[in-house]
Amino acid sequence: MRKIISYLNNNKLEFLSLVIVILIGIFLRNQLSFKKFILIYAVIIIILSSIIIILRKFDLNIEKKFLVIALPIGIMMLLAIPLGNIPDERAHLARAWELSDFHLVSKISKDETTCGRELPIEIDLLFKENFNYRETKENLFLNSGKKVFMGFPNTSLYSFASYLPQIIGIWLGRLLNLPTYVTAYLGRISNFIIWIFLIYNAIKLIPFCKKIVFFIALLPISLQEGISLSPDAITFALSVFLFSYVINIIHRKGNLKKFDYALISVSCILLALCKIVYLPLCLLIILIPFKRFGSKKKKWIFIGSLASFVVFVSLLWLSCANEFLQFARFDSELQKEFILSHPFNYLMVIMRTAVYKGGEIVDGLFSYRLESFNIEMPYLTYYGNMIAFSILCYKESLSKSSCPKNMKLMIIFIVFSVFILINTSLYIQWTSPQAGMIDGIQGRYFLPIIFMIPMLFMKNDDKLKIEKYNHNNSILYYFVIVQNILAISFIIVSHLC
Repeated sequence: MRKIISYLNNNKLEFLSLVIVILIGIFLRNQLSFKKFILIYAVIIIILSSIIIILRKFDLNIEKKFLVIALPIGIMMLLAIPLGNIPDERAHLARAWELSDFHLVSKISKDETTCGRELPIEIDLLFKENFNYRETKENLFLNSGKKVFMGFPNTSLYSFASYLPQIIGIWLGRLLNLPTYVTAYLGRISNFIIWIFLIYNAIKLIPFCKKIVFFIALLPISLQEGISLSPDAITFALSVFLFSYVINIIHRKGNLKKFDYALISVSCILLALCKIVYLPLCLLIILIPFKRFGSKKKKWIFIGSLASFVVFVSLLWLSCANEFLQFARFDSELQKEFILSHPFNYLMVIMRTAVYKGGEIVDGLFSYRLESFNIEMPYLTYYGNMIAFSILCYKESLSKSSCPKNMKLMIIFIVFSVFILINTSLYIQWTSPQAGMIDGIQGRYFLPIIFMIPMLFMKNDDKLKIEKYNHNNSILYYFVIVQNILAISFIIVSHLC
């Protein structure tokens, strides 16, 4: 008995995690048949136990712990959420499929009422039906070979760069002549793999705030985007990676190498092409000391050249996609005219939106609503996420790490600029003319900038100083695991009932 008590005492967090997951299962038991309940929770318990064993047995760095947790939990979520049940995923699949045929720009329909492309009829079916597990099983292997014109004006505005990861999976599926929906799942998988790769390296490279990046990346809403066909996955991952890479360069010694120049350039170009509203993130490279470039002249030549090219490709794509704005929800020209002629009134619209819809933004950011906003998580996990984020920020403020004022000012400018650009983009595309508030704003749009906020709470100093990093924080790891299993459980139950 003493040995058992001693073992439980030494593994109390692991034991508590298992107990909580079992309690979740008992709570949801009445909503499932006994056979389904046993099968589902047997798989969940096995996966959870495997994660716990690996975390306990091996002394892993936090980026490797991210892999151990993100891979199995992400695959579970990928299979749990039926295709098309993530916001705009149907339209993203249509755009990705179009690009896999090497059509970089969508086609305007014959009646000039929308834009899109002739695509497999199975994708059109996905637009018309909300798939649950039964519909997924019945239609998974459909492959009629028939095509029909489909309109997807909202995603026609996205450039090819937004879908590079998804296209890899879709190409593979089409090369193997797999059914449409199976191919779509391969697109999800390839997107998830690239997301995992970029986040893993971001956590590895960043010299501080590792737990912040780890936590934000494994929020259920973030993981949901990571396993989807949405470009938001690569946008978030690229944002975190670029930030981490720049901070790593500032912290380390030695001049930039050719590889550094190439990686910074590619990251900035892809990020700008994915979503132009996140273009201000590219300003981070200004923070790199001129010594890393060899001289001030070399620094500003590189930054000037890269900025010119990034602006050029961004404007080039905007000019190509501009004609599709005519198919936006409302007249985009009227919106632009209002912004330019009444800038003060427009700022009041943004402020009013922030005040009255701030709660919805925070809800979305901290995973209160999942899938297409139809699954509500318990307030306990929602508030738990906010508290956990606050604690992590507070711990960063207590650490010996410090941040220069110019870096903090740059972060404030970037966060403010991205916030304005996100609102402006949604105002132009989704909001009725001269409306009092902006429609369509969601918390997940702010994931690419929220991880920078903790730096504002760090101590001020003339130089960037880093405290030796402690990877041990079992409570955080098991909190992330349990809340994602809870999210997956709610998702499964919603589609089986």
